[in-house]
Amino acid sequence: MEIKEFTIYSERNLLNCKKYLSNEKDKKHKTILMCHGFAGTQDLFFPKYAEKFSNAGFDVVTFDYNGFGKSSGETEIVPANQINDILNLILFIKKDEDLTNNKIILWGTSLGGFDLYPVKYSI
Repeated sequence: MEIKEFTIYSERNLLNCKKYLSNEKDKKHKTILMCHGFAGTQDLFFPKYAEKFSNAGFDVVTFDYNGFGKSSGETEIVPANQINDILNLILFIKKDEDLTNNKIILWGTSLGGFDLYPVKYSI
């Protein structure tokens, strides 16, 4: 397993993110995008889960929503902003050289696991 820190812009804010890359021989060609609850951070509960998933062959991406943890922006809970962060990360995953051909799985805790289904998005 290899961990790579990176940042991306989501709207006007810089998101702090990490990739947990599985070993090539174990790779399942799936990326789990882990979304924390709106008052959490990626480093609070996710490292142990991300490492277990990565050791099982999944690539994992964790991040701090804008305004939370090490990401820039105002610390406020505005679901539309958090949804935009998730959508921008999905676009990143689709283009990232480490993750390009992987299927994407969303995994969330607390309000990070709310249902996006009623919202119509095209990515």
